[in-house]
Amino acid sequence: MSGGDQVRIRARRFYLNRIAFELFRRDCGVKLLSRLFSALMELTQEINSDRPMIQSYDASGVTISGRLFAESFILMPRDTDPQIWAIEKFQDISTDVLDALFCTSWDALLLGTGSEHHLPGPDLLKLMARRNRTIDFMPSRSACATFNLLSMDHREVATAIILPLGH
Repeated sequence: MSGGDQVRIRARRFYLNRIAFELFRRDCGVKLLSRLFSALMELTQEINSDRPMIQSYDASGVTISGRLFAESFILMPRDTDPQIWAIEKFQDISTDVLDALFCTSWDALLLGTGSEHHLPGPDLLKLMARRNRTIDFMPSRSACATFNLLSMDHREVATAIILPLGH
């Protein structure tokens, strides 16, 4: 990638961050912000050879590196091949499931909770406190968009996405 391309990418990131900040400042809400980033993801593809990127997502699944995933999956930093995750719904997430995720290397973990937003129960919160690690729980569509933003910012981000996304 040439120096000019890197400057354009940095400028695009800067303006996307400004748009996001303004939307939050004006209290426009997460749904609008998620729609904006989703549209931008589909319109602009950034080539980032050393980091995985989610190319698209819709009711049929999530596309990563040209492969469509219709089952829940885990995508780790710098791993271009997602692993199928044997979780079908948020209620399937146990302390054992989270403990396995804590054994992997990441700075931020986004857990896509499916088509609806779910928050962790007391057992999961206690485990996170004991391990001194946090997980960001959000709808799976938001997790896909946030993963790309953090990955483009060269963060060591992982995501665990529960599918299907819904409509």
